[in-house]
Amino acid sequence: MKQRKVILFVRACDKMSLNKVLLLLPLYLKKIYGCEAAIYTVSKASDVPNNWRGVEIVECPDIVHRISLDRISCDLFICFGYGSLTPDLGVEFKKVNPNCITCFVTDHAADMSQTTGMVFRKRISVFFRRLFLLPLEIERFPKEKALGKKMCKAFDVFFTETESAYNDIVKHGWLHVDVSSKLLLLPMGYDDEVLPQIDALVKTTTERENIFLFTGIVGGDNKDHRLLLKAISKVKSWKDWKVVMDGPVRPWFKKAASSLLHKRPELAQRLFYSTNSPDRATLFQVYRKSRVFILTSDRESFCYSLVEASLLGDYILSTPVGIAPICTQNGKFGSLYQIGSASQLAREMQAIIDGKIDLTRLAVKGQTCTRTILSYSRIVSDFKLFHFLQNRND
Repeated sequence: MKQRKVILFVRACDKMSLNKVLLLLPLYLKKIYGCEAAIYTVSKASDVPNNWRGVEIVECPDIVHRISLDRISCDLFICFGYGSLTPDLGVEFKKVNPNCITCFVTDHAADMSQTTGMVFRKRISVFFRRLFLLPLEIERFPKEKALGKKMCKAFDVFFTETESAYNDIVKHGWLHVDVSSKLLLLPMGYDDEVLPQIDALVKTTTERENIFLFTGIVGGDNKDHRLLLKAISKVKSWKDWKVVMDGPVRPWFKKAASSLLHKRPELAQRLFYSTNSPDRATLFQVYRKSRVFILTSDRESFCYSLVEASLLGDYILSTPVGIAPICTQNGKFGSLYQIGSASQLAREMQAIIDGKIDLTRLAVKGQTCTRTILSYSRIVSDFKLFHFLQNRND
């Protein structure tokens, strides 16, 4: 019986990348099915180990040539990254491994506004910026159209992380090529190995403060923190509540916040920046200390910070992006408000401040839901496409 092998390709891999949920996929495929697992990348940072939790990390600057030259054996190839190189990888792995299943993971929702369908991220490839053009517009870009068709032929399966992204691709296709027969919804999950650390913290930390918490890049492109400032200015009574922003702060946000506080100096007691938590253990303590996790994003691919906050018992107040509908069961165990609506966000914050929402009871229900549904082990175990990795008779 021959051991099967999984390869995940990412364009670049640094220490920060190892915290991303997608890189956990080969790790958990190895853990659940006993297969070999490796991560291949064009660029590996010097601080990234060659072996990470039993998963080999291989730097291949010329990966297409390497596949052809070394005939890299692979049963499941998962690709994450856009550009002209992408379809070539799928094609080459198929040549070398005719029975290999080739998969492409799209970070669609992180780059597309879920209100307008427009692309916001400026540093992504020209190819991706043209992925969702209108049918008449695509005729102006024959190279992108040809590349899109090549991608559709090169990959057996397309994965997307969220239901909204799945629905968009079903509706619009991939460069207007229908890939619905190849499209699968694969939500990522939390790393099961953090549960002992979380459980210990939950047992030892019982006191919480009246904090609306945001973690991440303050003023990040997709976070819509102008909306948060507008909502803060609309809240009428704060009592002892405050907003805490944990993470690096973009200059434009500091300027906008200073302008608001100059006009409304009484709000200076309601908006605070904390130092960017240096590690996950410190960040977990910040989550556990707060009552509400707040998210104002107009788009997210998954939003792992929201999952961590839910696991640590925070009540979720969020736009319906990323994994928020799953963690809150569509608002049953949390509050989901309309993207771009400062008035609705302010009303939800006021209801929380006024004690009209049973935060403790609903947060516990949300915590249980997240813990049950989004376990990486459970997701990988239940996903039928991966079951073939269990045994192989050659």
